[in-house]
Amino acid sequence: MICSRWQKYSIEAERIPITVSEYMSAASTIQFARASIKSDKRLKEFYLRIKHKRGEKKAIVTVARKIIVYAYWILKKNVTYKELGRN
Repeated sequence: MICSRWQKYSIEAERIPITVSEYMSAASTIQFARASIKSDKRLKEFYLRIKHKRGEKKAIVTVARKIIVYAYWILKKNVTYKELGRN
């Protein structure tokens, strides 16, 4: 069977085992993304925009990633989180 270089890498990537802690971390990230959508107006608007374009699952993962990026920069720059206003 002839396969392209990208197919070869994707087949190899599927064989990498995922640990229980990585799975739990991903699951909890999705849970707090779903909770954030309900409570934060800006994240909800962002979620609805992505959901319309890409679908629900990708939208949730995108919101989770956005929250993680926010947390990363808050910790990296050592700043206090300030909510931008009432939602």
